Amino acid sequence: MSDTRALAFCSRVLTEILDNQPSFSSRVAEISNLPRTQRVGTPPGTPTVATHGSSPEKTGMASLLWRLSRAAMLPAAVGATMMANSATMPKSEPAVKAQAWDSLFRLDQEKSIAGKVALVTGCSSGIGKATACMLATAGCELVLVARREDKLSELKGEILKRQPSAKVTVVVGDVCTDAFYETLKAQQLHTKVDILIANAGLAVGKDNIGAASDGDWEQMMSANCMGAFRLINLCLPEMVKNGGGHIVATGSIAGMESYEGGSVYCASKHALHAFMKSLRFETYSKNVRVTVLAPGLVGEGTEFSEVRFKGDASKASATYQNIRELKASDCAAQILWALRQPDHVNVDLLQLMPTAQGGATRLHRGG
Repeated sequence: MSDTRALAFCSRVLTEILDNQPSFSSRVAEISNLPRTQRVGTPPGTPTVATHGSSPEKTGMASLLWRLSRAAMLPAAVGATMMANSATMPKSEPAVKAQAWDSLFRLDQEKSIAGKVALVTGCSSGIGKATACMLATAGCELVLVARREDKLSELKGEILKRQPSAKVTVVVGDVCTDAFYETLKAQQLHTKVDILIANAGLAVGKDNIGAASDGDWEQMMSANCMGAFRLINLCLPEMVKNGGGHIVATGSIAGMESYEGGSVYCASKHALHAFMKSLRFETYSKNVRVTVLAPGLVGEGTEFSEVRFKGDASKASATYQNIRELKASDCAAQILWALRQPDHVNVDLLQLMPTAQGGATRLHRGG
């Protein structure tokens, strides 16, 4: 065996032995410090010093190999003593706790939100309506808010048809008005909210700057920004007082990427995203989770494009032509998923896009 190969072999053997028998290193040191004539099993004829003309490296290598071979064949009594010493050595704890194998194979690790009180705005259609239905199925007590009383009554009826024991309170109101907040206070509805879904909002018009309506701009800023801001501002102190909760706001890809014809709608959603980020910074130590849903093109189940184009059915329909857009229920399912994560998990942002949409204005209309 060449010196290089022998050295590598010895190093490997030593490493394996030391990894499995910590007291071996002390035994090697003990053997090395004994006079050669007292070492266990010193090979016959081994010189105590290198002879003239011999290679100190070879002599040292032979001696090391011999020591290893003899150490590996120590008497049983010595071996037993070594094992006993090893057993009494303190076991070191891992720096980071390992996960149990069974936990790695579980698919459903979501918590129950049954019995939680959820306040949802914008429930007359779209994402708010779909979210209310899923929260009812999950066993939540509901406070549903919208401007259209007939739509709210219909929603409540459909929920009770499927969940007869569900607790459903409806509030007819506009998040942009003082009267709505006075109603919440009068009924003390803001004092017991565990889950707040600030979903009410809209897009109105798609005119370029210079040709847009100030009224459209004011309506969007009021609903998309102040409506969410005021509601969260009202509910948050009570939520913290009650030990925590979860606040979800419906943002948009428009809150991350602006586009032509969407100046103020994009501005309002950017403002909402910024507000929610500040909220996250202010509440992470208060057991309040904060999530923004930022969907791309959502069509089925919503009135988004009909409202944006002020009832022009042809323009609304063209928005979704030859593309498989998101459904309102797709968005609601992601909100429910975020709500049901373990308490130590906060989903800051849910950016949800159709497969055929790569950005705010990047759409593949494949037919």
